[in-house]
Amino acid sequence: MRVGRTTVFLVGLAMILAVVFGVASSAFGANNDNFILGVLTNTATDTTRLSGKVSGGPALQVTNLKTDAGSKGLQLNVADNKPPLAVNATAGKATNLNSDRLDGLEASAFLKANQKAADAELLDGKDISELPGTVVQTVNIVGNISTAPTFGKLDFVGPTAEVTTSSTQRLIGVVSAPLTLDTGGPLTFNYGLCYRSADTTNPLVLFYGGTNTARGTATTTPVSWTAAQTTVPGVADTWEVGFSAHRTLKTTL
Repeated sequence: MRVGRTTVFLVGLAMILAVVFGVASSAFGANNDNFILGVLTNTATDTTRLSGKVSGGPALQVTNLKTDAGSKGLQLNVADNKPPLAVNATAGKATNLNSDRLDGLEASAFLKANQKAADAELLDGKDISELPGTVVQTVNIVGNISTAPTFGKLDFVGPTAEVTTSSTQRLIGVVSAPLTLDTGGPLTFNYGLCYRSADTTNPLVLFYGGTNTARGTATTTPVSWTAAQTTVPGVADTWEVGFSAHRTLKTTL
């Protein structure tokens, strides 16, 4: 009888412990299995949820104090083109969260917050280089006079440069030329900045428009004459641009 009673007592104790352990392990279950920390793979085919009412702090906190390369607090892996994270519609601003890309664009693709709305509208269908005041190309005109222009007809004096513009871009030119007569004088001459389509020999067009030119008087003493003019050709093309003048002159640009 003593043996029998002892056996019954031990079996009952084993059954009680099994029930206690079963209840404890099911609290951490995913698909009725344990969620084990420090294991590379914990597999579930259903959502694992954590619901809590934590006052003044996070419901879940992940901390990794390691400083080795690649150390991080959280990593989210998803299939290609799937969002790695979703928040509710009324989520507040995430403190200290840096967003490297917005809608597939880098931060440099967006205008600054203090830029005028009128400037932002100009980007519609245009390149950033077409904003007013943006210099998109600079060329130099440097060299010696090689041919003499004919009397009464504007012709390029010395070297020219080629500049390509859109229909809305502006040409701005500044050229300084010391002009000197070989002998005699004084001699009155007209001068200015001109342009024409680079693939033609059409007459030159003054930056000023029409026949408006600056006027100077040349002598045997070198005097530097400067033309600073601007124009909008109005069509997209590649232009031959340079300093032009009437009369026979000797100069170095």
